[in-house]
Amino acid sequence: MRGDLSRNWASDERLLLTIGDGADAPVEASEGLSPSTTIPSIFSGAEIKIDNSVSKVNGLVVEYFQAVDSCRQRWPMGLGKYLLEKLEDNMVLKGVLTVDKIDEKSGNWVFVNGHAVGLSNKLNDFEGLAVRMGHYEASLAKLTTALSGKVNPMPEPVYVPAPEWKGN
Repeated sequence: MRGDLSRNWASDERLLLTIGDGADAPVEASEGLSPSTTIPSIFSGAEIKIDNSVSKVNGLVVEYFQAVDSCRQRWPMGLGKYLLEKLEDNMVLKGVLTVDKIDEKSGNWVFVNGHAVGLSNKLNDFEGLAVRMGHYEASLAKLTTALSGKVNPMPEPVYVPAPEWKGN
């Protein structure tokens, strides 16, 4: 179904396809949000405890933000930027997927909700990217199982003592 969406929706399509292209790649474990176990609150300065452990979930977050960043650089303004912002906002708040029936197809299908990406109506083009509910559930179970495994910790950094090389 690549390229089926109108040029107006290309930014969201590109983000979804970029994420989908990496679906079969192995997930690399990555560090959390910060190298320390606390970060300062923006306004109060209070310390917020965070989990900075190395995990595959953090690796998925890094992959997601790399995909988002590449799309944001491609669509820095206009309708593409608006649609990407709405898609990102709703992925955090309530999600962007919906389960519904599709005309002339049997069963339930999972696809992107047009309202969740900032549109005023249901966009039939997103139904072209729909996935059967059973396939969606199977993929989700596979990802969950893969993420629950043990993760090897990152190796300790190597420090080399002085003298520093002068570059000559």
